Amino acid sequence: MSERLLTPKEAAKILGVHPLTLYRWAKKGKIKYIETPSGRMRYPMSEIQRLLKLREKKQIERLYRVALYVRHVDEKRAQEILERLEKYSKDKEYIVVEKIIDTSGEICGKSEGMKKLLTLVKSRKIGKIIIPNKLAFSYFCFWVFEELFAAYDVVVEIAFPKEDKDSGYIEMLDWLIAFIQEHRERYPL
Repeated sequence: MSERLLTPKEAAKILGVHPLTLYRWAKKGKIKYIETPSGRMRYPMSEIQRLLKLREKKQIERLYRVALYVRHVDEKRAQEILERLEKYSKDKEYIVVEKIIDTSGEICGKSEGMKKLLTLVKSRKIGKIIIPNKLAFSYFCFWVFEELFAAYDVVVEIAFPKEDKDSGYIEMLDWLIAFIQEHRERYPL
């Protein structure tokens, strides 16, 4: 019995791509095809299954590709936390793609560290973001970040969840200190 051959439309539907994308892949040699006597392309079911397995493997591998993200106003303390995250990631056998330290005191600011993290997420170079606790993003807005990254199939993993206990108060104090330092000339004591 010969192998089932799929039309471009059938194969594209299974793979979740446009038939034109499938055609381009075939012309680039990414997928094998058979040309009928009338010149039409047909795709062996084994090729479709191979691509599905490859996609699944890439998705699994992507889950192990991580970015470490630390936001702390004190650079020395941020470096200490980053070292703990590196050990945590090594123990979990993650592949660390990027280490980001964000020393901005802004709660939801447009910092360089956050821009770099968003670029990694949007380019789908990582599958997880490892943070020490919810305070790394914003204790009060954490769910927003979690939802945003989930839209790109990126999971936020909290390495040290027990440290979240007083994070909301700490964040408010950090913000207040940063605000006072930034505006001390305008509001002298």
